[in-house]
Amino acid sequence: MSLLHRSSRRGRWLCRGVMKSIASGCCGALALAVGTADATVYGRCVSSVVDSQPTCAVSEERPDASPDFKSLLEDIRSADQSRIDRAALALEELGPRAAAAVPELAVVLDADRPESRRHVLAVLRAIGPAAAPAVPAIRRKLTHADFHTQYWACRALGAVGPAAKDAAGDLRQLLGRDVVASVRRNAATALGQIGPEIGADSIEALIVSLRDWSQPVRVEAALALGNLGKAGTAALPELRLALTDTRRSMKPAAAVALWRITRKAEPLLPVLVRELQVGDLPSEVAAAFAAFGAEAAPAVPELLKLLDSDNPETQMSAMEALGHIGPAAGAARERIAKLSQDPEEEIAEVAKAALEKIAPSERPPAAKDAK
Repeated sequence: MSLLHRSSRRGRWLCRGVMKSIASGCCGALALAVGTADATVYGRCVSSVVDSQPTCAVSEERPDASPDFKSLLEDIRSADQSRIDRAALALEELGPRAAAAVPELAVVLDADRPESRRHVLAVLRAIGPAAAPAVPAIRRKLTHADFHTQYWACRALGAVGPAAKDAAGDLRQLLGRDVVASVRRNAATALGQIGPEIGADSIEALIVSLRDWSQPVRVEAALALGNLGKAGTAALPELRLALTDTRRSMKPAAAVALWRITRKAEPLLPVLVRELQVGDLPSEVAAAFAAFGAEAAPAVPELLKLLDSDNPETQMSAMEALGHIGPAAGAARERIAKLSQDPEEEIAEVAKAALEKIAPSERPPAAKDAK
């Protein structure tokens, strides 16, 4: 079956690999533009990649040298889009090391220049908690007329974390507004990243979002409630109801949220194992096991049975799940070691990755030389 006609793990890996190669080998602004889904910005970024070599005010010979923030900020404030793109890339790559630039970045953000505002928000997101002084400026972008700006503002506030608690009310209002689903989804994610101090009203808004018409919003609302831990207890009835949801992705998200709130894995593992067998998103279900870790060990016998499935997707997802369980899935080591020699390259690679997590001190056996 064609790669374009099935949602295969290989297809996802290939797409991610291509995009990562483009982004890392060319210009981070390209990844930013793809994230914004803005054709105009995308075209400008591609042109800047093709027409010029990226430059950076950070010494390549001395990566630990102090960045030249003055030059980078001058570029961010310029009218030259390629300079803005390159400066944003350099600051993003610095991440928390760019914290000294936060006050000036907040000033640039308040200037609301369309050439740079989303770039600045992406940089503040990369800086993370150290971008807390810019929270007031970021909050003001939550009501911006451009939904891409709202989107990046939500992501930046989520990256700041608990220090952005004063923005919880603004994020909560986005959940109830007639804004695009990607904004609502990232508002929910940001509330979960900020943590329990978002308050009862915001928690209630997340519970209401479990019934949002958009599947990604429902999923992120569930995961956000789980991130609140015991503070999300009020959501337990709705999350348990979500375990019976027939719509895509809700069961694994609800299971992860229930685990993070209750810390009781036993009732949830059978749901995940069953979804691994019959669901249409086996890799997403497998990823849910990462939240449980060794606590998912009771599911190992059932996951072992799935290694003999005739469906390669189910087989590989079971290996991924066992890998997430880690050394507690030691009973699967021998079976997965055999699969690491499978002639199907994708199956062999998934098996090797799982083995490295289950038995990190042992290397998978080398493949035999082709005759």
